[in-house]
Order: sequence, then structure tokens, then C-alpha cells
Amino acid sequence: MVMQQGMVDNTSVRDMRIVRMKELTQILGISRSTIYDKLNPKSRRYDPRFPKPLRLGSIGTTSAVGWTHYSIQDWLFNLTTNNGGHL
Repeated sequence: MVMQQGMVDNTSVRDMRIVRMKELTQILGISRSTIYDKLNPKSRRYDPRFPKPLRLGSIGTTSAVGWTHYSIQDWLFNLTTNNGGHL
């Protein structure tokens, strides 16, 4: 697809959106605690390939985090092709 300078493909915009924890639990079908376990190197559920959250807002002003939709999609794709689809 040829696009003019300054235009953005709708698919890439949709994939760049930020997914918050509530939506992430719905997308993955796992609990909030399991998601944090996947991020924790000391957990038996730790997954070094699991997407790291992004801090939202200025440093020190909020503890809100989110994930890019495309990073979640990429992780799921790699999971299903390499791991038999086990979360």
C-alpha cells in the first residue's frame, strides 16, 4: 500500500494502542497475579519473553502501566508457534 507522507496505516495505529491491565487479563484469559508472575524473575511462572509494561505518565507521579497491543499480539503469536499455545 502506498501512503502519502504523514499518513499512517490504520492497522499500525490500532496495534500501537495501549492495553491496560483489565483488558490484558481479558485478552490473555489469565489473572492479574499470573501476569505479574510472568514478569517476576523469582517466580516459577516467569517468562523472559513476556512483554514488559510501559510506565504511563511522568516518572514518580503515577504507578499506571500498560502494554502495547502489538507486543501482546507478537508474544501470543510466538507462543502459539513455538510452545504449543500454553500460557
